[in-house]
Amino acid sequence: MFNRRLVLILIIVASFVISLFFFFRNDTRYTKVTYQFYNELSGDLVNESRYILWEESDKRMSIKIVDELFLGPISVFNKKLAPFDISYNSFYVRNKIAYIDLPIEFVTNFNDKEYAIDEIVDIIKSNIKHNIKKINQVILTINGHLIGIGVDNMEFPQELDDNK
Repeated sequence: MFNRRLVLILIIVASFVISLFFFFRNDTRYTKVTYQFYNELSGDLVNESRYILWEESDKRMSIKIVDELFLGPISVFNKKLAPFDISYNSFYVRNKIAYIDLPIEFVTNFNDKEYAIDEIVDIIKSNIKHNIKKINQVILTINGHLIGIGVDNMEFPQELDDNK
């Protein structure tokens, strides 16, 4: 009787130890990202959090974050940042600056009268800056042409600034 009980306890403890080993051996890690989208009903900015699979490479992680952003919101009450079925042409990061090239359809198929494209561009920039910590600036282009060029939106390098 005593031996049976001891064997049963040993089997339970061994099963527990083995299951703990496999539980902690699991290398699947996720990271939480938070995106902002416009709410369809109120017009306010709302936050949506997601868990995406962690990548060791900063480049692949950045691409995943931008891919998720262009997939759009999870909630049906939030507006997509880009027209349906439109993503970005290219994305890369260099010297803490993110460069995103959007297709021309981003502008031509954008038919939302409530929000200007400038607001959507600002939301894209703030989402990328918020979720990719190493980025200080985001530059958006449409088919290689800069968006929002003007005195207010340009930042000159120190050596090119004549207004000292």
